[in-house]
Amino acid sequence: MMRKFKRFMGRKAKTGRVLERLSRERPGLFAQWKIGIRGSFA
Repeated sequence: MMRKFKRFMGRKAKTGRVLERLSRERPGLFAQWKIGIRGSFA
């Protein structure tokens, strides 16, 4: 996500918060989220 959107470059914490909110709002967006795997990214 940080590579795709310039506004998140260098802002790992902000990107994490956005992804957490997105996972709560749209849990069916990614296959991992459908089965309950959520968390930090590398």
